[in-house]
Amino acid sequence: MKSSVFFRADGSSKIGLGHVIRTCALAHMLRHEFDCFFLIQEPLEMLQREIQLAGAQVIALPLQTDYLTDARYCTHFFSDRDIVILDGYNFSYEYQRIVKEVGVKLVCIDDIHQYPFLADVIINHAGGISPADYNATPGADFYLGPAYALLREPFLQAARNRKRVKPQNQLMICMGGADPNNDTLSVLATALENEVIDDFHVVIGGAYRHLEALEAFILRQKKSIHLCKNLTAADMCDLMQQCGTAVCPPSSIAFEYLSVGGELYLHMIADNQRDLGKYFLESGLAFNFNQFGRINNDQKTRAIACQQQVFDGHSDARLIDIFKTLSVK
Repeated sequence: MKSSVFFRADGSSKIGLGHVIRTCALAHMLRHEFDCFFLIQEPLEMLQREIQLAGAQVIALPLQTDYLTDARYCTHFFSDRDIVILDGYNFSYEYQRIVKEVGVKLVCIDDIHQYPFLADVIINHAGGISPADYNATPGADFYLGPAYALLREPFLQAARNRKRVKPQNQLMICMGGADPNNDTLSVLATALENEVIDDFHVVIGGAYRHLEALEAFILRQKKSIHLCKNLTAADMCDLMQQCGTAVCPPSSIAFEYLSVGGELYLHMIADNQRDLGKYFLESGLAFNFNQFGRINNDQKTRAIACQQQVFDGHSDARLIDIFKTLSVK
């Protein structure tokens, strides 16, 4: 009989979809070793599909702004044989305490290290972070950096089999599945000033609420602009392999593009992306969007070589080993 893993994350047009997408990537990795269940408040239909495709069973939770009440509700699903994974910024020390009282093994996926942790395992796939950045329970195990990248299967495969040449005149713009402030439009407007780019591929997700304004803007342009909606992981990977240049936030999308490889520019859309953006820029993996069109070929070559070294496509094996070890402790 398989052990059970419960994922707890939320996604919406307001908070974005990143927590759900990356935990779905982890569920897909673990699906053969564990029975996977995904607890999520009032899930969007497209997120339910994503979770099911990842091999997890959806458990829809009632909408709840009091997260300690949410924690008590969720504990009814857990036993002391289970592993619980929390990914989100509402799962405070008190939330973790309520969950841990059941006797579960607790894993926190975190990239802001802003509150104390009771977790047995902490995963942060951003670079430039150490255990000293965390206030955690003594004995907690840390798995930090891109060696533990939470990537969906097509991107793991792309990292293992990188295409050597991609056209630099094809640009992908993706500001995430929600993009609450419509940074997509402002980024596109700036990128259109670049004379090297021939084709613009603008990707929006299921929680994007500014479609009418974006479509009206695109209709007024003379350049070739392709609007892509609700792409599957495989379709997104194919597009990234087609586009030698991309603009996205320092988020899960950046991890995916870096695993494919190319000239990546970062445009931050949320404060919680600051640490990851700093790491990508300082390590030479990507460039700031304010440098768009001003990077020379030597800089591009070095960045792509660094990407290939850092994202090897084997983070799934490392993460599976972590959970197999945790399940027998």
